[in-house]
Amino acid sequence: MKALIIDDEYFFRRMLRQHPVWARLNISVCADAADGAEGLRLAETYQPELILADINMPLIDGLTFIERLRKTNSSAKVIIISGYDNFEYAKQAMRLGVSHYLLKPVRDEELEEVLTQTAAQIRRELEEKQEYSSLLAFQTQHRQNLQQQFLSRLLTEPFNADDESALQQEAKQCDFLKDCTHYCIAVMASFTNGGELCPLSDKLLYAANQFLERTQNRFQSASVRLDRCHCCIVLGYAHSVSLNQAVPYAEELALTIEMQDLVTIRLSLSEEMQSLHAFSACCNQALSALYWRNRADMSAVICPHRIQRSPLSSLLTAQLRLQMIACLRICDQKRLTDLLDSLRNQLRELRISREQLSYAAAFFLSCSAKASQDGGADPGGFMLEPHEQIYTIQNTDELMRLVQKMCFHVMDAIRASESKGRSAVVERAIAYVDLHYSESDLTIETISRACFSNYAYLCCVFKRDIGMTINHYIMKLRIKKALQRIDGGETSVSAVATAVGFSSANYFCKCFKKELGLVPSDYIGKRKTDGRM
Repeated sequence: MKALIIDDEYFFRRMLRQHPVWARLNISVCADAADGAEGLRLAETYQPELILADINMPLIDGLTFIERLRKTNSSAKVIIISGYDNFEYAKQAMRLGVSHYLLKPVRDEELEEVLTQTAAQIRRELEEKQEYSSLLAFQTQHRQNLQQQFLSRLLTEPFNADDESALQQEAKQCDFLKDCTHYCIAVMASFTNGGELCPLSDKLLYAANQFLERTQNRFQSASVRLDRCHCCIVLGYAHSVSLNQAVPYAEELALTIEMQDLVTIRLSLSEEMQSLHAFSACCNQALSALYWRNRADMSAVICPHRIQRSPLSSLLTAQLRLQMIACLRICDQKRLTDLLDSLRNQLRELRISREQLSYAAAFFLSCSAKASQDGGADPGGFMLEPHEQIYTIQNTDELMRLVQKMCFHVMDAIRASESKGRSAVVERAIAYVDLHYSESDLTIETISRACFSNYAYLCCVFKRDIGMTINHYIMKLRIKKALQRIDGGETSVSAVATAVGFSSANYFCKCFKKELGLVPSDYIGKRKTDGRM
């Protein structure tokens, strides 16, 4: 806590600065001033929580100083110490929110009592403010988590028109794209100049964020990682806004990144829709269209109307995507083989072109990547290898051999992950928490993004493998690290709380007592009594 002294009497300022009460109250006097004008400048510079001021001062008197201070939105507590026993001064000071009005010469006992009371009030208000901020942050994070989970379901589960009313109600509850009547799905990925798909990178995430920022004046938006290579953005808007308004932003952004980094950012926009239940089908449409490599159209932004319609649209549906992911996730090899055999026969009958084969390959790749992610598998680089072969496929049989090989790799990776005591995604989550536990803004959402995992799935497998929730694990780790610091000689509770990632000392004390049965100060005192500090 910082204090500022403002008084035109030099020796009085010096006496106040040297008073032993500051050390006892753990308050530092950051500065002192001889007039109200200098006091205002110092108050803006140091932002003190406590100010001691005289009334009769040159340039700006004490009461005028307080008036101007309040206009800066400062919440500092002000104590007047004046030689003027004037009732009107006192009344005006109280109207300005002064905490106490003391008369010179002030007695040490009186000064210490007032400062003790004021400091305790400041600390209570700060703790309440921190708790309120933490609550707001938790509510915001919780709402964002709900939105992310809701969006993931919309994109991966095949809803129908009968589900629309329930989906709209759920969207309203989590404040998802409020007041939007029209929607569009955008899928982004980056490719080398040779046409090879790049894994999800900071550059692609930067591109997605830039696209969101450039369109935020016209569209509401939400984003989510689909898998190891693709980022998905949902645009929501009113009917008065044209979807075509988003295209120039995307094209400009893609061109800029391509020139700077020799990678191609491609963005595929689905058709416009007016219902939430259509999200999955439109996501599938955009994802598949992303790989449409018609040599006559190499645009950075792909729209469905640019792509020639084919019978594939009726075969590669959201329902099929869900079936494939389910087979892969539970490692049902027989069921998957039967499904692929059926698809092979249907594709042969369609007699599709090479470009359409690439379109189909991309669809199967996205299914495999999603299943791998949901299964907590760490497949390494093999998920990227098939992308190199997409555009060399000559016929349906080559396509299905590639798809089958890729699917078997995914199932092997999932089995290997599940055969261990902990799944790969849980191991990655623990490693990330161990590294970032001291960050007060650490959240499950942050961890799931870092682990390329779905939020709900990570929570489920973590509880299954570890026997406790992620939040409980983080709290226990922070308490463990706090004990190490205290055992090492640290005696400041607030300093320990901040160092191990707690948002407030009060919350730290609650968690500490819950785990160990006593508050940190009692533990520190016990260590001192035992002679171990």
